Order: sequence, then C-alpha cells, then structure tokens
Amino acid sequence: MAVRVLTIIILLVMCFSSSDAKNMEDEKKLSLENAPKVFIDGDRIDLNHVRREVNYVNYVRDRQLADIYVLVTTRRNASRGEEFTLTFIGMNGFSEHVDTLLFNSNGLNTDDEIRNKFVSNLKLGLMPYILKTPIARRLTITYNGKKQPAMKMKDSWDFWVFRTRISGSVRGEQLRDRYFLSGDLNADRITEDWKIRFDGDIDYDEEKYKYDNDSTWTTNSKSWSGAAHVVKSISNHWSVGVYSIVNSSTYSNIKTAYRITPAIEYNVFPYDESTYREIRISYFVGPSYNRYHEETIYKETSEILVKQGVSADIEFKQPWGEIDIRGEYTNYLHDISKKRFGLWGWLSFNVFKGFSVDFGGSYSKIHDQMTLPKRDLDLEEILLRRSELATQYSYRLNFGVGYTFGAIYNNIVNSRFGD
Repeated sequence: MAVRVLTIIILLVMCFSSSDAKNMEDEKKLSLENAPKVFIDGDRIDLNHVRREVNYVNYVRDRQLADIYVLVTTRRNASRGEEFTLTFIGMNGFSEHVDTLLFNSNGLNTDDEIRNKFVSNLKLGLMPYILKTPIARRLTITYNGKKQPAMKMKDSWDFWVFRTRISGSVRGEQLRDRYFLSGDLNADRITEDWKIRFDGDIDYDEEKYKYDNDSTWTTNSKSWSGAAHVVKSISNHWSVGVYSIVNSSTYSNIKTAYRITPAIEYNVFPYDESTYREIRISYFVGPSYNRYHEETIYKETSEILVKQGVSADIEFKQPWGEIDIRGEYTNYLHDISKKRFGLWGWLSFNVFKGFSVDFGGSYSKIHDQMTLPKRDLDLEEILLRRSELATQYSYRLNFGVGYTFGAIYNNIVNSRFGD
C-alpha cells in the first residue's frame, strides 16, 4: 500500500514539474515573441557581452529588420578617452520615437568598464520602447545611490591630461633581423572654448640582412617630431588655430624643420552635431625653415618656404551608411607651380536589406617635393623604402560588397573555441 501511495506521489510531482517546465518554456517563448527587435550599428562593441547583459530583446542581423535601430558614434574627448553617442531610432511600431544618450570614457578606463557603461546606457535608452510592449511588466527599476546637493566640480589638473608610451619590437629569421623602438609623449587641455595639444614622438627602425657567405648588410631610419597646436572656438560654426611643428626624418631628407601655420575653419553644421555630420572648410598659411641632410634637387642645404592651403572635410554617419571625404590643395607662395592636390574618401552604403557596398581610396597629384636629395639613390634604399622617391602621383583603392541572409535573430552567445 505504501509503495502505491509513494508511486502516485512521484507521478504527481513529475506531472506538476513537467507542467511547470512547459509553462516556463511557453512563458519564455511568449516573452521573446513580444520583445522588440534591436540592431546595434557601431565599431568596437562587445556584442557578446551586450547580449548576455541585455537578454530581454531580440537582436537581429540587419537594420531593416529592426524595431529599434541603435546608431553608435564616438569622438575623442579631452581626457584621452571617447565620447559615445547612442542614437535610438524607432522603426515599425516605434517610428515616432527618436532619442539620444551620451556617456564618456577616459584614458584610465579599462575595456570592461567601458563596455559596462555602454550596457547601462543601452538599457536606459531601450526603456521608452520596452514600456510599449508586454514585457514591460517584467522589469523593475532600481536607484543605486543617495541624494546629494548639487556641487561644482573642481579639477586640480585644470583639464590637463598627460600620456606617455614607449614601445618596441624585435623580429628575426635566419637571414634577417629587425629592431623597432618608438616613444610618444602627449599633453592635452581641452575645454568648450580652447583646445591645446602638445605631441612628441621618436622612432628608430633598423634591419640587418645576411647574404653572400655570412656578409651582413644593415639599414636604418630615424625620425622625431614635436608638435603643438592651439585652437580657439569663436562660435558654433567658426574656429581659429595655430599649428607648429619641429621634426627630423632621414626618410624625407630633413635634418631639422621648423614650421608655424595659422588657420581658420568653418563648419557648415554646428560643431555639437559632429558625431553625425560635418562639412568643414579651412584655410591655412605659414612659413617653415628647413635644414637638409643632403643637398636637394634644387641645390639647397637650407631654405625658408611659405606654404598655403585649403581643405574640405565631409563626414556623415547615418542609418543608410557612412561617408568620409577629405580634399586638400596646397602650394608654395614663392612658386605656385610647386603644388599638391589630394583626395581621400571612404563610402559605405546599406543598399537594401542585408546588402551593403563599400569602397574607398586616395589619390594625390604631387608637384611639391622640395626635400628630395640631389644624388641618385642606391638600389637598397629604393627597395627598402628608406628614402622618399620622386613621383608625380600616388593612389590607393579598395572596395567590397557584402550580403547577409538567413535567420534574422542573433541572441545566442557561444564562446567555445573563441569567436
């Protein structure tokens, strides 16, 4: 009798457990069906971490499949970190709602701290959309902190940020060795009205080749530079600045060069929209004093040159894609035939659902190589690019197309054997 009662109890427990498991599975499925579809568009985002931490929405593979399109743009801030702008664009049933959130990282933040900041802001930005769905009743809101009176922030460093770095590498094979050493020092002070920046760097690159019965041939290149620029904001469209640099380079036949260049810039759009769109036009002019390692093709060992130029930058990052184009024209005032024109560009378009096209490149028309050495270069210098070569142009092209199709959902995280 006792055995029969125990059997019945076990069967009832199994039935209820099975029913509970089925109900939980049905509830999870119902939640996913009601969850909005999200597409995140941005660089250097840890999507695996995002999917783990924000697991109450559906992530899809294409912008045009989404209910919420999250456009992530960044720009360098004064603390050697980045300002992140998250633009939430509603689509389908949320098409009337657009919102923007910003947060900042600094040069001391780790990657983990930055991605956690990103997740926190993503959660906040998704709330207005989720409140319109049945899964809103499953969320809770907590406040971590205590109420404090407003206080004015004090900065003992007066907005100055310093950064230094030394790096090097050693590579070798049986017949070749290479040694590289680099050092950088930077100091920035950036406020709403001023941008002050100092940069210094030094590079040394040496290669050794063994050939012809253990004979060794050694080549090296050296360069260093120190630069400073000061920019003053005049309005939300105008800025003025002064750039100066002192540098040396064996590659460019420059023993020492000193240059100072005042400039003025106009942005068609307000500067506070620069994460999305910019059309900047600038004019600059200034003198330089050059001393050369070797006599140049113009029979100069030192000279004073004055260069002027105008540049235009066009940058757009929108749901349809990205455009980044820069054009620049310069010439020397003593001889306007000594000139250069350069065009650089990158374009990426989301043509239709799942299909994207991107292409870019650069082209320069060159008639201003004032520092070329007079003597003929050795074959080794030419092949190893240890010295600048005479040319009337340079170019680079790249392109690509991509098409994604198949399952639209992308919620699963599986880190086995890496990504």
